[in-house]
Formats: sequence, C-alpha cells, structure tokens
Amino acid sequence: MTNYNVKHSGQGLLTVYQDDKETSWKIQNKNGRWMLYCVLDGKTHEHPRDFADIIHDPEKLSLHLGGVFDCRTRNLASI
Repeated sequence: MTNYNVKHSGQGLLTVYQDDKETSWKIQNKNGRWMLYCVLDGKTHEHPRDFADIIHDPEKLSLHLGGVFDCRTRNLASI
C-alpha cells in the first residue's frame, strides 16, 4: 500500500511525499484554505478540494491524497 505524507517546507507550505519520496505536489495555505497543487510545464494545476478539515489528521490526509493520485495516474490528461 502506498503511503502519502507531508513535510513542512516553509511558511504555510507543505511538500507531499509518496513512500518517503518527494513528489512535485505541494499543499499551500491560501487565506485559510489548504490547497493541493503542482507545477507542470510552467502551468499550475490545482486540485479543487480544500484540505483544511484534514490537514492535521495524517491518516485521513494520506487516504485522500492516495485517492487524488490514483485518479491522476488513471487520467493524466485531467491535471
């Protein structure tokens, strides 16, 4: 099973890790909303979900991130 976690990267910024390997995804606090995004080919791709309600619950956060990345893997065109 793949495990996702986050590590503090700066003021209001978290880096997403997959099985302890850094990914290109970040979670940033924007006006109280914790938003997941990455930058690919110079374009920012933001996930619509606000992660604020689970940002301090590592187990729930890992499950939700796993769901997001599973969808992205199956449909890369959607990012």
